[in-house]
Amino acid sequence: KKGLEKVPGPHLLILTNPGNPSGCVYSKQELEQLTQVFRELDVIVLSDEIYARLTFTGEFTSMSQVYPEATILTSGFSKWVGAGGWRLGYAHFPPKLSQLRAAVLSGCSHTHSCAAAPVQCGVAAGLRECRDELMDYAKGARKILGWVSDFCWKTLTGAGVKCQRSEAGYYFMPNFEPMREGLKKRGVLTGQQMCDFFLQEIGVALMPSSSFLLTETDLSVRFCFVTFDGGLCLQKLKQISANNQVDGDKFVRENCPDIVKGVEKLAKLVQTL
Repeated sequence: KKGLEKVPGPHLLILTNPGNPSGCVYSKQELEQLTQVFRELDVIVLSDEIYARLTFTGEFTSMSQVYPEATILTSGFSKWVGAGGWRLGYAHFPPKLSQLRAAVLSGCSHTHSCAAAPVQCGVAAGLRECRDELMDYAKGARKILGWVSDFCWKTLTGAGVKCQRSEAGYYFMPNFEPMREGLKKRGVLTGQQMCDFFLQEIGVALMPSSSFLLTETDLSVRFCFVTFDGGLCLQKLKQISANNQVDGDKFVRENCPDIVKGVEKLAKLVQTL
């Protein structure tokens, strides 16, 4: 609130929920608290919720539910249905922002015009004919990604890396600050140098936090845990009875070998620093 009050309006706040690269999810209570400030200062919120259907618990509160009058909700199909490259997104504007919607449409008509026709037809057919299948896909993806996320989190925290547990999607942000002195002895002073070091030493590719506007010396990274065969994992999941209790770590070890190999090599390396 103090920050917004110092800046002349009107205000547009961009909220990414679930977060990329953090994997964090705002609770309903947190969103409601933010809404009190937004209403007081007449803030328009652009809420990017493209990872919402990949919240591991299956429970998610949209900003549009708590602040419907001034939330522009954006999402798409390239993430939660695994349609990488099928860049079809959408935005819901509330009636109060109809003039802004018209201006955005006008701008779109002079730039990208519209999504490619084959993509539109493919998504339309999926929504009309395969809704149950898509929902089953999302449910399975949430389970598998949750298990993979927990495996990576537990492995790295066990090696002394500072990690905030991911709650959605397929990213989280391990912080290698506890290894700073050891890295310094190897001539590693920045996040980019650390990522280059990991890639050269063990073949694990990470993205430095400086790519997300943090400082160059920050030792957090974006860790993307999707190096596994999602189709195979979904098939294996279907073979498991709904009444059976699944050991997530065992499932990951049996079906996601590249993830296991990569994160364990990373954990082993940082323990030597």
